Amino acid sequence: MAWCAVHACQLYLAFADLPVSESAAGIGENAPNLLRGILQVTVAGPSGVGTQATDAVSQAVMQHFKRGTVIPAGDGYVRVESVKRAPIIMGDAWVNRPVSITYYAYTTN
Repeated sequence: MAWCAVHACQLYLAFADLPVSESAAGIGENAPNLLRGILQVTVAGPSGVGTQATDAVSQAVMQHFKRGTVIPAGDGYVRVESVKRAPIIMGDAWVNRPVSITYYAYTTN
């Protein structure tokens, strides 16, 4: 990307997995588990990078985790339910652009 050459790739991604709930996805001892959560990906960089760079990378994150994307995980899978980008958070030294990826997963018990 053009911004990378100009700004020497000073951006980074911060990840946080925020579990929301866990429940049985069926009846019985061996029913699969249904896990729900939010993967928070924050695109961050020094304020001198500007908002165009954080917007470009956050858009790329959203394209990678499109709604309906299925990711195999062991005997189960993870499905992206929704993707939302929050407004830019600007500080004196940093610019942050959070992207929230809501997911659910089915795993074996």
